[in-house]
Amino acid sequence: MNNQDVVTQVKERAQAMFLTLGYELVDLKYYKTPEGMMLQFFVDRKEGGITLGECAQLNHSISKMLDEESLINEKHILEVSSPGLDRPLVGESDFRRVVNSNVQIFLKEPILGKLEYFGRIIAVDIQGVCLDIENFGQIKIQFSKINKAKRVIE
Repeated sequence: MNNQDVVTQVKERAQAMFLTLGYELVDLKYYKTPEGMMLQFFVDRKEGGITLGECAQLNHSISKMLDEESLINEKHILEVSSPGLDRPLVGESDFRRVVNSNVQIFLKEPILGKLEYFGRIIAVDIQGVCLDIENFGQIKIQFSKINKAKRVIE
């Protein structure tokens, strides 16, 4: 099984487990290190964040699941952690979670001649996000135009 197949299978099973426990899988990375393969889970709660103790409990649960289902047959290191306050904003729910926060958005193609915007999120709907930009005003950016975005911690 190649690395992408491993990630796909592990992700499917982990997401189902996390949802039943009230967590959200933000990202999953699987890559080679000098000590062996690294499997990193970035997990959060929909509300309130995740604690170190919860990460440890999830690490134990994931390890047990991987062993029972024999999903990884090579030496690996398992890590479960919070994605951090400045985690990437990917979908509508991520943007809704940070309404009234400052964000930095990088675009796939220029809007009004710019590829990057910094502003405060004032509204989110199914099509995109509305930013209030200092000394400029408001601008609506469609999700399909966003290359990457992140919350800016002040």
